[in-house]
Amino acid sequence: MSKDLKKRVEQLKSGLVTKEVALTKLQPFEHCDEVTISGKTTLDFHPDKDGHFVMKNQGKEYDMPEASFMKLNRLCGITETYARKMPKQLLFPHIQYWLNDGGKAFKAFTRTNGGRPSVAGFAKEDAYFYPISRFIEQMDKVNENYYLEGLDDVTWRNSTFGIVFPEFEFDIPDKLEKGDWVYGGIKVRTSLLGEFPTKISAFLLTLVCMNGMISANEIYTYNRKQGFDGQDTFIVDGLQMALGALSQEVDRVGALKGLAVDHEHITNYINHVFDQMGVNQKSRVAVLEKVIQKNPQNLYELMNAVTSVAHTIENRGEAYHIQSVGGYIVQHAETCKACYRPL
Repeated sequence: MSKDLKKRVEQLKSGLVTKEVALTKLQPFEHCDEVTISGKTTLDFHPDKDGHFVMKNQGKEYDMPEASFMKLNRLCGITETYARKMPKQLLFPHIQYWLNDGGKAFKAFTRTNGGRPSVAGFAKEDAYFYPISRFIEQMDKVNENYYLEGLDDVTWRNSTFGIVFPEFEFDIPDKLEKGDWVYGGIKVRTSLLGEFPTKISAFLLTLVCMNGMISANEIYTYNRKQGFDGQDTFIVDGLQMALGALSQEVDRVGALKGLAVDHEHITNYINHVFDQMGVNQKSRVAVLEKVIQKNPQNLYELMNAVTSVAHTIENRGEAYHIQSVGGYIVQHAETCKACYRPL
């Protein structure tokens, strides 16, 4: 394994933290108050040196950062481009109309860091705050042996993080090749403020090139909008299905690595697949040269030898075509189609 690659793997490892460390890191995002705003809410703008928006709701004032103010505009159907160009004294009546005569009501997530409370963000009225610690609680119901990653990048609006399992982690041979998987886990894409639907996906990190570039291959997704009853059930179901898909994919890779290929028939078989899928002559030559160079010993290595050619093809359509050839080889590898002998 090259020095660059070893360094990259160590960086991946260093980004993983235990559940206990994660809960400490996430304390700043653990709590916020939920306030419903409607016709009794008023808006104001204080043109002081820092110029900031103020929301008044039921006799209480809240600072409103510009990002939160723009989200309120979008919820009212006012585009951000229009809101930025419109003078504030003309824009506020538009929003007030929707809160009063328009009958709209929204959820404001507020927090206090000393002094006047601040609006962290707005969402639809049926949304509610769901901290990452709740995700961790649900994960414990599925599998207690895991690490978390990506927590340094968590914000109120984008709270995406990863869950990595030691049983799928860092199974790296000394001679790592392109396409070899580094580790697997679950990615949870969510927003503490309901900015976008929660999405749970399983992934395998694989090596793209030998300088240590890593790519995440998504193998399963499960998403649903925030703001509904039974959120805990949705999270548990999503995590269970993602973990199941991950286990199945890891088993599949292991099974492919256990299937030795017969070198006497590889060329005939690949040419038969080329004929079936209409691969052009230039791509055929590139794939066969790569197979000879890689000298695959099993079906997994053969698939990677074929699909790795796609990284060298500029035409995206043809590159996707070559990737599909790699998949076809795996799906139809029971016998050599040229001589009907086992591959």
